[in-house]
Amino acid sequence: FFEPTFNKISHWCQHLIDKNPVDIIFLVGGFAESVLMQEMIKGSFSTSSCKVVVPVRPSLAVLRGAVLFGMSQDVFASRIARMTYGVRVVNRFDPA
Repeated sequence: FFEPTFNKISHWCQHLIDKNPVDIIFLVGGFAESVLMQEMIKGSFSTSSCKVVVPVRPSLAVLRGAVLFGMSQDVFASRIARMTYGVRVVNRFDPA
């Protein structure tokens, strides 16, 4: 049932890692609670050069980060990401 979704996630992660190699993958969020998802990601990406880390309660990791930030905005050194996802759009000018 979940295999098509897992495959899409795996292919997208591989695409991102091919462009920007990483040493550690943190698996967090609600879908990270799935043991099947954890096994798939670990099986696909755990190597001697890349470690997959799954917190004890991955769905709470995002929430805890948000709460910590709300309590003390000094928790993060910078709010500017080194890299972002973006889409370039060019619309043709219509003089009418």
